[in-house]
Amino acid sequence: MALKLPGRLALLFLAAGLVPLAVTLLVLAPRGQDALRTSAKLLHQSQVESLRARLDSAFDDLTADVRLLAIPPRDGDPGAVAERRALLRFLLEKHQELTIVTLFDGAAPVAGGQAYDRAQVDAADLAEHQRRALELLEQPGAATPLRASNFYPSARRGEVLVTLVAPFSAAGPRGSLAVEVSLRRVEELIVQTRVGRRGSAFIVDGDGRLVAHRNLDRALQREDLSSVSVVAQLKDNIARAASNGHPLTVVTDFTDDGRDQVGAFAPLGRLRWGVVVAEPREDAYGLARATWAHAAGWTLLALALTILGAVFFARRITRPVARLVEGTRSIAEGRFGVAVPVGGTPEIAELARVFNEASLKLARYDGENKELLAAVERGYLETLRVLVGAIEAKDPYTAGHSQRTAELAVQIARSMGLDSMTCNEIEFGGLLHDIGKIGIAEQILRKPARLDDEEMAIMRGHPAIGDAIVRNVEFLERIRAMIRNHHERFDGSGYPDGLRGDAIPIGARIVAVADAFDAITSDRVYQPGQSAQAAMAILGGLTGKQLDAGVVAALGRALLAMGAIEAADLPKVSYPPPSDRGRRPTLDFPTTDSARADAEAGAADAQAKAK
Repeated sequence: MALKLPGRLALLFLAAGLVPLAVTLLVLAPRGQDALRTSAKLLHQSQVESLRARLDSAFDDLTADVRLLAIPPRDGDPGAVAERRALLRFLLEKHQELTIVTLFDGAAPVAGGQAYDRAQVDAADLAEHQRRALELLEQPGAATPLRASNFYPSARRGEVLVTLVAPFSAAGPRGSLAVEVSLRRVEELIVQTRVGRRGSAFIVDGDGRLVAHRNLDRALQREDLSSVSVVAQLKDNIARAASNGHPLTVVTDFTDDGRDQVGAFAPLGRLRWGVVVAEPREDAYGLARATWAHAAGWTLLALALTILGAVFFARRITRPVARLVEGTRSIAEGRFGVAVPVGGTPEIAELARVFNEASLKLARYDGENKELLAAVERGYLETLRVLVGAIEAKDPYTAGHSQRTAELAVQIARSMGLDSMTCNEIEFGGLLHDIGKIGIAEQILRKPARLDDEEMAIMRGHPAIGDAIVRNVEFLERIRAMIRNHHERFDGSGYPDGLRGDAIPIGARIVAVADAFDAITSDRVYQPGQSAQAAMAILGGLTGKQLDAGVVAALGRALLAMGAIEAADLPKVSYPPPSDRGRRPTLDFPTTDSARADAEAGAADAQAKAK
């Protein structure tokens, strides 16, 4: 019951604190987010409409001043010419964005009806202006209040230009005024328009090309934005506004270059252009997200305070119990003798004292069991050594071979990082790997020459005989594979099962390398033993075909650690990828030419010795 009370208290506190917070988050917070998002969209709409109004107002002022020049051309009247020039100068001085002003009577320039800024405009600029003005004058609909050419950049002057044509009057003489307008002030207006923290405003023409942008280079290059979804919508909106004269402001979400945006757009009332404001969605809705984050933060704070309160009241009960649980877990994992602090309520303190007494008794029993197990293992090992002595008594030429193979196999296993239990098993496997030779006739074992094919077939039966001998011995079950498979070959040509590559148990591969090394370095009646360096060269020749390259490399490291070879004698092994594990690796042995030749010549003998 004591364990359940802290849980009930914690749940009670959590429920009392979370219910009102859940209502706030689930009901009020989403509504607040919707309101804030709507406010962000309305702000973009107002920015677009403000820009459009300012730009329309600027062109309205220009159109109104053009009407001041509605003076019918009077040829040969010096007063009319002077008055016209004064008005042109007034127009240039009042509207700093004008660079060229030209009066036309029909399609012909009026004499003395042109003014321009000589500091900026050259002959090429005058020609370009006149060409664009004539194109506009030749278009149908001459009574249109204001017509504009496509904008054109001037790299020399570093600005974007447009030619506008406005008639003097819908009736009377066909007088028109053509002006070249620099969009420098429009660019400044766009730059001054701040759309959130990272947003921007820009103007495009009816074809979706940039007219004005915060980045002037993009406008000078007439960057095509028609592929941006918001610009594609704006183009349709511009076309509708040109046909019915009613520009429409639209607020929308869209994607530009893989980034989510929130913006608004509207066509300009006087020109076939459109203005756009856009802002990254995470910025536009940042206040909404911040509101949600604040609500979540307060929720987490309230939850934390609630949990702290529950922990404060339950701590005196749960902490001693947790210590007992941890101590019990340690004993379950085999760490006997652990003690827990005695504290808490009297019942829990008594339980802790009983636990500590039981833990100490278990530690004593564990120590006695380990000593007994060690004695049993020593007995097993001595029994195995006696059994190996009986085996080797039949073949005096291999005396000590099994013991040396076992010791070397353990060194290889340690070099490969195998655990101590596996190393012990490999030691037993090395000792008993030739136990099957008990069933081989002595005349074959002691034959002082090479075995013939029939005798070799009999000799090849000793792994299976050894497997049968230990099959019913339970504590030797884990080493049966080393006894049976230590003559398997990495390429699958071994015996008795024809295993290949990694299908050969790792213990059998280790014993095979240790067995071969000892056979090469031991004196036999038909061949004297060779040096460790020569043995490593011979084993290298068998690597990938008969022996595992990784085990041979581990043997080299073990011999180097024992001082049996030098670092220069180690083979450099290039392992194949895992999918090609059965293929022979590339080897490079640092031996002399004569030693290499001797190694290759002795490879066949080594295979027979290993058997």
